[in-house]
Amino acid sequence: MTKVYLDTSVLIAAFVADEPRHNIVKRMTVVSLTAKETFRMLSEAEENGIRGGGVYDALHLAAARKVNADEIFTLNRRHFSAFAPDLSSRLRVPGSG
Repeated sequence: MTKVYLDTSVLIAAFVADEPRHNIVKRMTVVSLTAKETFRMLSEAEENGIRGGGVYDALHLAAARKVNADEIFTLNRRHFSAFAPDLSSRLRVPGSG
């Protein structure tokens, strides 16, 4: 089974598109980072000059890494690619083909 990770903007859009049924919830698993994982990510973000809203993108990437997501859906491919070039081949933008 393919593991798909949805960043917040994609997840909200999925709920709106699926609004009458909310079937997407039945197929989801919530990914949580431990305190240690979060602090490690924040430290790495600081080391790499990631600031502001980019920190949220880095959190999403850490969660996607944690579950070894096969596909990572985001509306912010540019930041995701810049922050995790090793995951670029897994990045997807909904509706882009």
